Amino acid sequence: MLRAKLGVLALVGFAVALPSTLIAFFAGQALLSSEHIQISFSHSGVAGAVLGSAVYLMLVGLFGLGLGTILRNTAAGIATFAAWSSSERSP
Repeated sequence: MLRAKLGVLALVGFAVALPSTLIAFFAGQALLSSEHIQISFSHSGVAGAVLGSAVYLMLVGLFGLGLGTILRNTAAGIATFAAWSSSERSP
């Protein structure tokens, strides 16, 4: 059952994250074009960065599912994930 949940979450997460990151990229480019800051989607590394962003969002969801499974408590999983992610950014 857990493998099925992982598979569904990975597929749905990626299917939602990829269009979202594409929309965010092109919306950002539209806003930045007024400041004469423009980068094409065909530039080296741009497509990989957009794809990597979608993969990152999918993996964060899978990590959250793993925490929830280990802790067996939704609130504890959210609190642990929030504490872990904020501690990664502190100096």
